[in-house]
Amino acid sequence: MIIKECKMPLKIEVLEALIRRLPPGHARQSAIQEDIKKIRAGYNGEYRVFNLLKALPEKDYLLFHDLRLSRFTLSVPNGHPHSDTLLPINP
Repeated sequence: MIIKECKMPLKIEVLEALIRRLPPGHARQSAIQEDIKKIRAGYNGEYRVFNLLKALPEKDYLLFHDLRLSRFTLSVPNGHPHSDTLLPINP
């Protein structure tokens, strides 16, 4: 069962909107476009994995995408643990 779908990162939409508003030839334009390219490549990889996992029988698993856990859940000294895809399996 899919609990949290795989969605396009908001950061891509924000950066693409920023690019549209920048004047042509702006000094930061190429750096922003490179950031979009990297984030989109990461998302595409996550999306491919997510689609492969969706083919599993629904009753045997829970599927979470882009999960940020509370730092109290796991002992992480600096910040919050993050998982692109979490697949807990029912015993």
